[in-house]
Amino acid sequence: MHEVDMTKCLFFSMEEWKTQYHPLVPSVDLVHLQVGEFTCVEPEALVFTWSAMVDDTWLAGSQLMIESIPLLARCLGCGTSYSPRAEQAYQSPC
Repeated sequence: MHEVDMTKCLFFSMEEWKTQYHPLVPSVDLVHLQVGEFTCVEPEALVFTWSAMVDDTWLAGSQLMIESIPLLARCLGCGTSYSPRAEQAYQSPC
């Protein structure tokens, strides 16, 4: 479950960001995260692990807002940009 490791990295990044505000502790209600569609990450698992990880920390009560970023590819043959699909074996439409 690589969502746990991703959540740890996000938490440590937030900790690093917080050090810029030393000695004040910033108030965070919402954390925005962009996740690529082809990363095989389960957004629900990220939200769950985030809630568990930040409990009893300065980020307690904050929510994780995940935006899914679509996969885009460019065909080397025709130069067309497209969204690869599994049912097309990720091949270019051309």
